[in-house]
Amino acid sequence: MFWTAVASSTISSSNTEPSAALASAAPNYHQLHTKPPLRSLKNSWQISNAAFKTRLHQQQQEQKEQKQQQQEQKQQQDQQKEIEQKQQQQQQQQQQQQQQQREAQIISHQEKPQQKPEEEKEQQGSVAKKKIAPKSESARKMFKALAASCKCKKK
Repeated sequence: MFWTAVASSTISSSNTEPSAALASAAPNYHQLHTKPPLRSLKNSWQISNAAFKTRLHQQQQEQKEQKQQQQEQKQQQDQQKEIEQKQQQQQQQQQQQQQQQREAQIISHQEKPQQKPEEEKEQQGSVAKKKIAPKSESARKMFKALAASCKCKKK
């Protein structure tokens, strides 16, 4: 109704050219009561399909990146475990070596005291001999006789 009123008012005016322009600008019945062309629908589906594919691609990329990060973290953890195991092995070896050294020292200390009494007896004997050794001939004879009598008692 509005367009017909505009068209009639322009026709009644003295200038006919502007009224023709207004009448052609008004949508006709067919344009008002029909659906938009299918081509635009295809374009909208194509756009939404492209958007879906883009989102899907982005999600797949994110999943790949997450998997790569997880694999890298796992590799780092495995390397860390290997390093820790090597360190533990080295510590165990060092402890074993230290234990062996302690045992060797204990054994050597145990053997030394057994050797010391023999050495001490030898040293005491030499000291005793030095102390007892007489300077005169008569004293030597007396010591020889004393030593002979002591040997008899020991047997």
